[in-house]
Amino acid sequence: MAAQQETFRNLGIQVLAVSTDSIYSHKIFAETSPSARKIQYPLLSDRSHFITQQYGVLREELGIAFRATFIIDPNCKVKYTS
Repeated sequence: MAAQQETFRNLGIQVLAVSTDSIYSHKIFAETSPSARKIQYPLLSDRSHFITQQYGVLREELGIAFRATFIIDPNCKVKYTS
């Protein structure tokens, strides 16, 4: 996603990343990972697991989420899931 963020922006597409990690983990990731420094879109912390549970990617017993990609249209309908 980061490699294509300019293309997405030019198409009017908003990219969001969601993680069950804390904002503090995100901060350390951004400071230490060369690939993270390239990300120019929001990285959301879902510590409550609300978002990941709603999208069916949460492995509740471990408190982690599977990697997934969702394309959602302007009417809030999921058009693609991977």
